[in-house]
Amino acid sequence: MFKAKDDFVARLTSWGKKVSFIAGLYQIAASTSGLAGPGVELDFLLVMDPGHDANSILDAIKILFSEELVMALLVPSSSTCSMVSMHLKDMPRINVYIANPAEEIVAEFLQAKNTSVLFQRSKHESLQDTARTPDKRRSKDSPIAAFIKRRVSSILHKFELAAVAHHQSDYLGFYSIHYPLLVETIHLQGILEGKAVANGSMKHLLNAVMNEPEQQYFTKHLLDAGFGDANEIRQYFMDWFFSLVEDIQDKFGTDALPAPVQDIVHFCEHVHDVYYLRNFRPVQGTSKVFRSLAPAAYAGDPRLERWFVDNDIKTIIDLRRPDEIAKAPDDAALASKLGQVIHLLNFNADEVAASDYTKGLIGCKDEVRQMFEAMLNSPGNTLIHCGAGKDRTGMISALVELLLGVPEEKIVAAYLLSGQDTREERIVQTLKYIQARGGVQAYLESCGFSKDVQRKLVAKLAG
Repeated sequence: MFKAKDDFVARLTSWGKKVSFIAGLYQIAASTSGLAGPGVELDFLLVMDPGHDANSILDAIKILFSEELVMALLVPSSSTCSMVSMHLKDMPRINVYIANPAEEIVAEFLQAKNTSVLFQRSKHESLQDTARTPDKRRSKDSPIAAFIKRRVSSILHKFELAAVAHHQSDYLGFYSIHYPLLVETIHLQGILEGKAVANGSMKHLLNAVMNEPEQQYFTKHLLDAGFGDANEIRQYFMDWFFSLVEDIQDKFGTDALPAPVQDIVHFCEHVHDVYYLRNFRPVQGTSKVFRSLAPAAYAGDPRLERWFVDNDIKTIIDLRRPDEIAKAPDDAALASKLGQVIHLLNFNADEVAASDYTKGLIGCKDEVRQMFEAMLNSPGNTLIHCGAGKDRTGMISALVELLLGVPEEKIVAAYLLSGQDTREERIVQTLKYIQARGGVQAYLESCGFSKDVQRKLVAKLAG
C-alpha cells in the first residue's frame, strides 16, 4: 500500500508538470496520511490559473488513473474552492482541492507546516492569462441538471464519509454526516417528483415529499435506527438512492449524473463492503497482522469469511475474558473450515484499566509472550481482537508496531482511529512506560520473549 501511495504521488506530480495551466501541486500531510487501512485520506492542493474549469481536472484525473479508479467526484463546496474526491483500488481516499492562486485557501495551505511542495511554477506564470475565457464545455447542461449532478456528487461523498465514521466507531461523526445525507436525498426526491425546487427551502421536507407509508418506512429504517445498525441503514439507503438515480437518468439523461448509473451503484456497493467490518484493519508496519473488534459481531456474514480468506488469517488471538467469550464466541466451525487456530488468552480487562493501560503490561506478561509466540508460529497471517477492538487490542497493536519500528506519532494516530472514546493520553502513557523500561525489546524480553526470537518475528512480519 505504501508503495502504491508513492506511485500515485509520482504520477500525479508528473502529470501536473505537463499541464500548462496548473500553477502548483502540494501535499498536505495529516497525522493519518502515512497509515494503512480503510478510512485514511491523502490530501492535495492543486492551484490552477484563472479561467479554467475544475471539471477539466476531474476528467483528466479519471483518464490518468483509469485502471485503478473506483469513483471520482467533483464535490460541491460552500467556498469557491472545488474538490475532487477519488477512491482507487487498494488506496486511501484521495482529496484534491482545486483553487485559483488568489483564493484564501491557497495561502492557508501554503502557510501550514505540514504542506510539502510537489512542484510549483513561478508566481508570474501562475497568474498569467487571467482574462482567459472560461471553459464552456458544460454549458449544454440545463440549470436543473447541473444542480442535480452537484447534489448527487455531494450525496455520494457524504455516503462514503458516513461509512468511514461508522468503520472508525465515530458516533458523533457518523450522525453529523448521516442526517445531512438524508436531508439532501429527500430534497433530491422532491425535485424529481416536482414537490421541491432546486434552491428552495429545506424545511419540513419529509412532510412535503413523502406520503405517510413512505414516512413510516423512512423513519423506521433510516431516521431512528441506531449506530449499531449502520450497515443495515446503509443498505436501505442504497436501495432508495439507486431508485432515485435511475429516475434521474430517465428524466434528465446522463448529463444530470456525475457518472453512469452502473458506476454509481458499483461505487456505493464497494464502499459498503470496504467499511462493513467495523474496526477491521492492518496493524501498522506489516501486512501480516490485523486488528478488529470481536468477529462474532458478524457471525454468519459472508463478508467475514471473505475477509478472512482475502487476508490469509490463520491465527486468531482473542484477548477477551471467559465471560465475554461465552456470550459471543468466535465461530469455531468457520475456523475449522478455514484452518484457523484460535488462542484464548484472557488479557484481563481488570488489569487493563481504561485509565491505566500499564497495569496490563505489568500483570499480563505471560499472555503477552503467548501472543507474540502465536504470531511467530502462525502458518499465515494473524488477527488480534478483544470486544470493541480498542483498548486491549490497541495496546498489543502498539507493542507490535514498536517492535517493527513504527514512529510513535503514527502509533498514536492509529490508536485514535479505533473510536470516539479512545484517549490519546492512554496510549501515550503506555509508550512512556515501555520507553522508561528500556524500550519494547527489553519489555518483551522481560515477558520471556528473547531478543533472538524477536528478530525472527520482525523478519517474518517485515518480509
